[in-house]
Amino acid sequence: MQRAHKIRLHPTPEQDEYLRKACGTARFAFNWGLAEWIRQYNGGGKPSAYALKKQFNAIRRKEFP
Repeated sequence: MQRAHKIRLHPTPEQDEYLRKACGTARFAFNWGLAEWIRQYNGGGKPSAYALKKQFNAIRRKEFP
């Protein structure tokens, strides 16, 4: 037997805007990491999640304000 919990959120307009921005930021970071992983892998490298995270954190404030 499977059970599920459904939770409905009723955010205020400010909270809704924050949640949308947070999801957009997470989506951007994931897509950047995927593209970078593919680029490095096709270039003959063996990328790791730790290395990609370190690389993204090094450039994120300069390139993506």
